[in-house]
Amino acid sequence: VLLLLCCCYATRNAWLGSCGRALVAQNRNTSLKPADAVLVPTADWLRDDDGSERLIEAAKLVESGLGASLWVTCPISYGVSECEIGKAFLTRAGFRASTLQAIQTTRQPETAEARLAAERLYSMGIKSVVVVVPDYKSRRLDRIYRRICVQRGIVARTLAVSTPQFNADNWWQAPQSRKLFFNEMIRWTGIF
Repeated sequence: VLLLLCCCYATRNAWLGSCGRALVAQNRNTSLKPADAVLVPTADWLRDDDGSERLIEAAKLVESGLGASLWVTCPISYGVSECEIGKAFLTRAGFRASTLQAIQTTRQPETAEARLAAERLYSMGIKSVVVVVPDYKSRRLDRIYRRICVQRGIVARTLAVSTPQFNADNWWQAPQSRKLFFNEMIRWTGIF
């Protein structure tokens, strides 16, 4: 038992890094094809991602022609739509906020939000979408959005965007990364 524990400790960087990388979907879409829309699900970029990497990456995709429109799902916080805050942020960052389309939601599980987003995109005639997600949620959200969107005849591709709060290769060394890792593991199990 002691030998096993010593081996686990000696190889911890390798196997803990593998666990972190297991959360991240490999971006098979490194050369993305143009889509009808770019979707940023849940405006948690306002709360979790200090630099709002996902919203900026999505706006860049639209400006480069890889998406015809930018869609964001947003709940209302303190009587203010987070989509309005997102529009103001995009304007300050130098992007055209007029391209942002809001899908108003309530705080709900990601699967329910994906259904709502797919329904709204379907009603607007959208046939393909690039879903911009944080890297640590990318494998799980890729599976959810592909499954739900295909039911509406929408081709969904995900684009994982790295965030400063999580590094798959050394997630166990920072408290915020550990929190995100364990939170995501709990979501994988379906408990949360």
